[in-house]
Amino acid sequence: MMENKDILQDDRLRKLPFDVPQGYFEGLKDRLGAIPEKGTDLPAPLLAAPSAWVRFRPYLAMAAAFLIMVTAGTALLRKTVGDQVGISEYEHLKYADLIPVTDPYSIFAEAEDSDSSVSDDDIVAYLINTGTSLERIGYETNR
Repeated sequence: MMENKDILQDDRLRKLPFDVPQGYFEGLKDRLGAIPEKGTDLPAPLLAAPSAWVRFRPYLAMAAAFLIMVTAGTALLRKTVGDQVGISEYEHLKYADLIPVTDPYSIFAEAEDSDSSVSDDDIVAYLINTGTSLERIGYETNR
């Protein structure tokens, strides 16, 4: 069986693991007095207020880091999403449905309720502005 010992009564465990050198505290006050006060032996330019550049530099670094993050994010989005010119109207509706709206079917209702008539010239101008090829425009006008 294991003996029940009180570790606080064991002299071997109560002994401190370190020692202070002899005479250390007697000369401590003199040694501390020999240390110069903070800032008294610094050159005058270091004691003066920091220049405008030193104060402005952290803000400039933060602005540069933000600009790098925005640029990298934009490049990543352009690389992954790609160019969306020339996608069909059905795909536009599919992307529009990704945006949370209270009534997603209102997109179809607005398209049916529009009273403005669209002429052939409006369609041709739209196709030209979206980058549709001339062959496709010719095919749509001759239909």
